[in-house]
Amino acid sequence: MKIGVPKPLALAVALACSAQSQAQTWLEHNQPFEFKVPQADAATPLYFFINNTDVTELVSAMGEGRFRYNSTLVPLPSGEIELVVYSGLQGNWQQIHSEPMNVLTPKGFERANLAVSGSVSVDSQWDADATGDIAPPEEEQFHNGNLQLAFASEHERGNFNLETGANVVGVSKQENALRYGEDGERAPKVDLSDYIVSAKKGRLKLALGHITYGNNPLLLNGLSNRGVNAGYKIMPWLDIGFTQQSGSALAGWDNFFGVANSKHRISAGSVGVELPASVPGRLRLEYTWVNGQTESKSDFGAGQVTDVEKQSGWGITLDTGWFDERLTATAAWAKSRFSNPLDEALLSNEFGETPVEVRETSDTAWQFQVAYELLRDSSPERPFSATLSWQKQRADAQYRALAAFPSADNLSEQFRARGRLYAANWQLQHGTSEDNVDNIANLLKTRTRDNQASVELDLKQLFTTSHPALPKANVRLQQMHQYALNKPNSDDSDFNGDSHLPDQMNDLLDLSLDWSLGNFSLGYAWSQSKQDNRQPGREEADFDRLNHALNGSANLFDSVSLNLSIGRAKNLDKEQQTEFYNRNGSLTVVWQMGSDWSLDTGYSLNRDFTSLGSSESQSTAVHLGLSQNWTLGGISGQWNLRYAEQRNHSLDTTFDFDSRAENWAITSGLSIQF
Repeated sequence: MKIGVPKPLALAVALACSAQSQAQTWLEHNQPFEFKVPQADAATPLYFFINNTDVTELVSAMGEGRFRYNSTLVPLPSGEIELVVYSGLQGNWQQIHSEPMNVLTPKGFERANLAVSGSVSVDSQWDADATGDIAPPEEEQFHNGNLQLAFASEHERGNFNLETGANVVGVSKQENALRYGEDGERAPKVDLSDYIVSAKKGRLKLALGHITYGNNPLLLNGLSNRGVNAGYKIMPWLDIGFTQQSGSALAGWDNFFGVANSKHRISAGSVGVELPASVPGRLRLEYTWVNGQTESKSDFGAGQVTDVEKQSGWGITLDTGWFDERLTATAAWAKSRFSNPLDEALLSNEFGETPVEVRETSDTAWQFQVAYELLRDSSPERPFSATLSWQKQRADAQYRALAAFPSADNLSEQFRARGRLYAANWQLQHGTSEDNVDNIANLLKTRTRDNQASVELDLKQLFTTSHPALPKANVRLQQMHQYALNKPNSDDSDFNGDSHLPDQMNDLLDLSLDWSLGNFSLGYAWSQSKQDNRQPGREEADFDRLNHALNGSANLFDSVSLNLSIGRAKNLDKEQQTEFYNRNGSLTVVWQMGSDWSLDTGYSLNRDFTSLGSSESQSTAVHLGLSQNWTLGGISGQWNLRYAEQRNHSLDTTFDFDSRAENWAITSGLSIQF
């Protein structure tokens, strides 16, 4: 017998209770328990329910209003449940008692969640061809399968929490394997992409797998590789941490913990102090140390030229906030000893050169940032806010770190003001940066000044009444000037007088307007940039660029959507007295045929030409696609069929070059999610 009065059971949540205080303590799922019904009357029948299930036959009277539930016969459901007692004759029941109960899972957890999801897909090409000055397709037909699996779990009891997660990928084609770029034909087709196991008990935290560690932007800035983390809060104001990770990103089942190779791993630790402990965020001081070495190999799937690197260092960070976080400041300092030990690959003399040993360096870097919120929004209706910030950073000429990437040999400073004035968001910024921080005479020293101003204004918010025709406007101005601060002697450097000294000014103005009118939207963007080269002997090497872009979209008949974009650009090369032009446009149409089927088609054109008529190129692309979303037995999926064609024509009379190419393909895809 079922009654719809009690609360439903929350899925995959495990809680427990005791007879004395069911809402605060925990009960095993098969543990009998006693409870008291103060209003019980021996002369009136009682009916007992747990959630919406009648358990009257499992309850026995103990006398004096006390009862016992025998959960050894029928275990209690895991989760937050409710015991409800009814009194009365059949058809005339009245609720006389209820109490919440918390029941552990069969494995003894208060909460236990397990989720498995994934997808299977097949990408197919049924036919393809290419003509003209283009290589034929490697395969006219193929059918490639893909697999993605995701696992996640969470278990909790008391002050213990355990969370796990993993992602596995699989492919049918060897060249698409996750580690094909690293292992080639030996790369497994089904591979581990990433995983994480994290546990917390009281003040202790442990993590294993693909983890993140480090808060020093100059020394250890969010190192995220495969490895182990540990953290312990010794006191409310004192904590320590440790990590050991692989020297680069890892994937796959090999080196599962990430720390097996002692020549390719990074170790780091930290000690943090927060004062006072009663005011979190007031002041935190953290000491960090790093020691590690990496081999001359890239992250999986990355093409890089690398070298053996070794580093040890330490640093300090300070974060503080005052006046309800209106005034905040951060500071960081780091010292790093860096070297490049001899690399076996370079010793092979493969390039016909004798490698030179690199000397170990010891360098420092520092940065400081402060921000003050002058005004906070006074009211939601007419917000007005303003914040000022200043940042300065310096890194020695040869500063290097394995797990942070500040700009070496650089001194930079930035002032910024930003805020909101009713319907407008605004920002002003001034920045400078210099290189050759040691002022070495035979090296070029340059300075870059960067000034920016931007305003984003929603004109609709300026009026209390609705004006749908008013757009949202964005304006941005930028001026950047890079110039030399010294003139290296020609005898001590490769510089040849003033003609090698940079001096260039760039100006940029961007404007955009966006309208939203129900089922229609329209956007226009205009930008102009100028490059003024003031370097002696290169004064005419200037460029003027002008761009226009128009885009619009419309939803018609609740089933058809159109997207149109048109653009044109002009680039004037003053030195060559030549204008370069670009014209482009595209149109896409999507017809939603019911809730599951859709048909889409599109066409695009891109054309480049010059004012002298010496060169011209044009490319077009067209596509037609049909797709369907479907659900079958709780499993959802999608399939699609697509035809795509591209044509290209390039002409250059100066080099007597005339090229034409055309290619097309018919493809399909099938995916299933579970």
